[in-house]
Amino acid sequence: MGRVVGDGLFYLLVDIAVDPAHQKKGIGKALVGRLMDELGKVSPAEAYVGLFADGEACHLYAKFGFEPTAPASLGMARWIASRVGSVRS
Repeated sequence: MGRVVGDGLFYLLVDIAVDPAHQKKGIGKALVGRLMDELGKVSPAEAYVGLFADGEACHLYAKFGFEPTAPASLGMARWIASRVGSVRS
């Protein structure tokens, strides 16, 4: 499975997942290729597509022109707390 979320100019490629029993068969490459093809059809040329690559997945994404952004930018994340009062400062 895989999906892209975005607003028409900025996108994130997320949730690219292939069952371990079916990895190394080109399925991930096909998923990313299809998503990028669709983005090419619906988004303007100046659209930005980002992602977070886990482990060796960076090699797959590099085949589609993705490059590391560090040190110019650094990926950051946080989970939204389940309770309003549990946010740390």
